[in-house]
Amino acid sequence: MSEPIPTRESLAGFFASEPRLGTTKTGNTRLYARVGVEHWSKEPDGTFTELEPTYHDMAAYGPLAERLEGRFHKGDRFVAHGDTRVYPSARAGEDGMALEFVVRRIGHDITRTRYTVERGPTANHPAGRGSTRAVDQDAATTDVSASGSRLRTVPDLSVEPNNVRPADAQGAAADLPLGS
Repeated sequence: MSEPIPTRESLAGFFASEPRLGTTKTGNTRLYARVGVEHWSKEPDGTFTELEPTYHDMAAYGPLAERLEGRFHKGDRFVAHGDTRVYPSARAGEDGMALEFVVRRIGHDITRTRYTVERGPTANHPAGRGSTRAVDQDAATTDVSASGSRLRTVPDLSVEPNNVRPADAQGAAADLPLGS
C-alpha cells in the first residue's frame, strides 16, 4: 500500500475586503481579510444557478503574512489551503466562538485570474529561467528509505520566490511594481 497523501482543508473564493496587515496581542504579524465563497445549485435540467455567496474570516500569520502584504487585493480570486481555527470572540454569535481560515499556502486562482510569472535567477540559470522549471539531473539524488522505497531529492533551484504579476485585459503583465 502506498503512503497516505498528506492533505489539508482548502478554500477557493474572492477577497471581499482589502487585506489588512496588523499584529496580534502577542506581537505576531497577522494579515486579515474578509473573503467570499460562491455557491451554485445544479438544476434538474443540468444548468447551474448562482446562489448568494457566504463570507468568512481568513488570516495568515508570521512571515507568510508579511510576504502576502500587497500581493492580493479586494476582488482577487484565490485558492488557499490551511486549517479552520475556532477562537473566542465578543463579536461572535450566541456561543461566543468564531471561525477563521488560517492560510498555510495561497495563490491566485489560475482558472479565474490572468497573470504572468516572473522567475528569478538560479545557480544554473543566472539570467533567469524560461517558462518551465529546470531540474539539474546531476543535482538530484536518489536514496533508499528504511522501508526500501526509493526517494528522489530534487533541490529547490530558486534563489528568490516566484513573483506573480497581475495581467491586463490583453494578457500582458501590468505595469505594477511587484507586491502591488
